[in-house]
Amino acid sequence: MRLILILIIFISNLLTSIQLVEANTIVENINNKNIDIPIAKSGLIDLTGLDLEQIGLIRLRGEWEYYNNQLLDPADLSRKNTDSLMAYANIPLNSARPMIDNQEISPRGYATLRLNIKVDDIDKAYGIKLRYFSAASKIWINGKLLDSVGQVGTSKDTYVPQYLPNEVVFTSDNNEIELVIQVTNYHHRRAKLNDILFGTAGQINSYTNKKIIEASIIFGGLLLFSIYYFILYYIQKRDRTALYFAFFSLVVAIRSGVVNERILVRIIPDMPAELITKLGYMPVFVLLPLLVLYVREIFNSPSLEKAVKISKVALVILIAVILVTPLSFYDLLFQYGQWIIFICAFYLIYTLIRDRFFSKIRGAWLMAAGCGIILFTAVSDYLRELNLSYLPELLSIGILIFIMLQAIFIAWRLNDSYVRAKTLANENKIINEQLQILNESLENKVRARTEELEQANERLEQLSRVDSLTGLANRRFFDERLQEKWSRALTEREPLSIIMLDIDCFKQYNDNYGHIEGDSCLRRIATELANAISYGVGFVARYGGEEFVILLANTDANRATLIAEKIRKRIERLKIQHQFSKVNNIVTISLGVNTIDDCKDVTLEQFISEADQALYRAKEKGRNKVVHAKSA
Repeated sequence: MRLILILIIFISNLLTSIQLVEANTIVENINNKNIDIPIAKSGLIDLTGLDLEQIGLIRLRGEWEYYNNQLLDPADLSRKNTDSLMAYANIPLNSARPMIDNQEISPRGYATLRLNIKVDDIDKAYGIKLRYFSAASKIWINGKLLDSVGQVGTSKDTYVPQYLPNEVVFTSDNNEIELVIQVTNYHHRRAKLNDILFGTAGQINSYTNKKIIEASIIFGGLLLFSIYYFILYYIQKRDRTALYFAFFSLVVAIRSGVVNERILVRIIPDMPAELITKLGYMPVFVLLPLLVLYVREIFNSPSLEKAVKISKVALVILIAVILVTPLSFYDLLFQYGQWIIFICAFYLIYTLIRDRFFSKIRGAWLMAAGCGIILFTAVSDYLRELNLSYLPELLSIGILIFIMLQAIFIAWRLNDSYVRAKTLANENKIINEQLQILNESLENKVRARTEELEQANERLEQLSRVDSLTGLANRRFFDERLQEKWSRALTEREPLSIIMLDIDCFKQYNDNYGHIEGDSCLRRIATELANAISYGVGFVARYGGEEFVILLANTDANRATLIAEKIRKRIERLKIQHQFSKVNNIVTISLGVNTIDDCKDVTLEQFISEADQALYRAKEKGRNKVVHAKSA
């Protein structure tokens, strides 16, 4: 299976290289003919005398008529005196501070561009291709609206951005072709008016089809590898290299689907424009941290632990930035933050070389070669984004080569693991024979250990009945003891009393003195309650939070009320400062008491509920009081 995938990716790379050579030949074949490529002057480009069938596609570069903050159609341009509104813009234009006629204009807004193209042949089928021209656009050829992407508008609320390549084919009945384009951008931080290709209809269609095939091969190959390595990790969950590699491939697959020919956008035309751009930028930020995690998993070196921790934090932060920040900030981070990423990447490679990691593992030079290819293609694509290079998009191809090399490298690792596993299996066979001899003595030790564990479990059972903060019985132990006392009272016809108490304004105490002081207060009160109630007479437990409960067996209502009042005064005498209490400047408690003389008359739930209601009435009466359910 692994060999098949390697062959697939090799063939994909070969086909991709062929597609790139052919596609670039169509665009730049003229460079081998020593022919000067015309550029537009004052809104006109003269292509007469050129054989487009031989020289290939031409970039419509140079001075275009530019009408800032004007959405003009060809009819408007023909009937209005637009000279006073017009400037000349040099296309392509990709800048956060575009300059037109030596004046800076805002990259956000709307405009109309016009270029006249002079050709020799009339009635010939021509075509133009726009890779990405602003965030929304309309295209007229000789006064006819032939295509639109998104929805142009005069405000952020009236326009709809969309990132799709445009291909328009047409015929012209005269030698001068008028090309009018309306553009709108309130979405991107930069004004992006990229190259427009012009040629015959056949050249445009051929070029587009080949680029689509190229993009599909790259997208499909990366997606295939991602799925494969996700499955591999699912089968072998201990090896996280496959997981990191799967995410690595998936991220780049998504990017390859939303750049250039935008395969994913062609499949899903309604994808939000901002999401498309963010997905295109995403690999720039997340691939290096993923690569660090992958390298750490391969070399398993402590010297990379700090880089791994930083990478994990960086992944979380960068994903959050991708999700919540607007495109303008994201593009700024993309444009200027990449140099930091490149420096970090070079430093990582330097560290691996300095510490001789590549000499420690067989085939590690493949990883080094793959990392170098990724770095080179990433720098190339960054320069291409800044219009400093006209090489094709290379990062996806670089990732494909990297993945192919890593597939070979991982295959070597798996083979080495198999050899080690086979050696260990032989060693285990010898050890198993020795273990059989030791089994008898081990069984005796196990029995002794089992007895110890049973004793420990008994101690744990006792601990499970105690509240860890106050040292009193917990709610679980109280429920058990209540059931015992209730059954006895039911059998012996003895009275049974319960006191439920609550610390007054304890939330304010916690909020102002802090939880540490609050815990100390609970422990002091718990100690005082335990001292006030002897074990033979009553049973004290922490009921929950700042609430405690006291169970008094064979105790009538009068005695229970006296005990409650005694407890209330004892807590007052502690004089625990509480300046934020609504009752007093010391900590006080409210108590609710309930007594049942014959358990047959009520249920256990009613018995507790009436005590709780008495406690509630004590709070209603101003707190720091004792209220008996029968007298309230």
